[in-house]
Amino acid sequence: AYVDDILNGVTSATSLFTGGQDPHHAALSPSQATALKNADIIIMPSEAMAPKLALILAQKKKEGAVILELSALSGADPVPKARANPWLDAQKKLVEASTDDHRVHDEHGHHEEERDHADHTAAEPKADKPALDPHLWLDPLRMATIATPLAQALGANEPHYRATFLANATQ
Repeated sequence: AYVDDILNGVTSATSLFTGGQDPHHAALSPSQATALKNADIIIMPSEAMAPKLALILAQKKKEGAVILELSALSGADPVPKARANPWLDAQKKLVEASTDDHRVHDEHGHHEEERDHADHTAAEPKADKPALDPHLWLDPLRMATIATPLAQALGANEPHYRATFLANATQ
């Protein structure tokens, strides 16, 4: 809806992922792959959010597609990821305790969740440089701040709609 509000009166955005699909680990369906292949402009929170799309995005860049990362826009100001979240850790322990008997083990006896977590954390930067949190849409103030820079970036690629994008962003 956020991007559609800026595109209002010109076109609409197509969301690549469905509401319940995790972009961090998602495999694209044929229709999603086709949508991505046909896209001229790709707007995403951060390329780091979907590491499995890195090769596809690199190819799209070579083909001349524009990839706009919200986290790179002026005013996005990504913040470091929290190293720990006591509330979330407690919730995870509750879930683990209630589902311990239902876990699936791999051939080495590891829980599926532990292996997935190890895969996810292996790509994160070292402790001396904290990873940035690309989940900026959770902060309405930052999202409001990047509306105009996003409209300007879209207007740079579609100059005849620049005024419309900027007016929409202001609203």
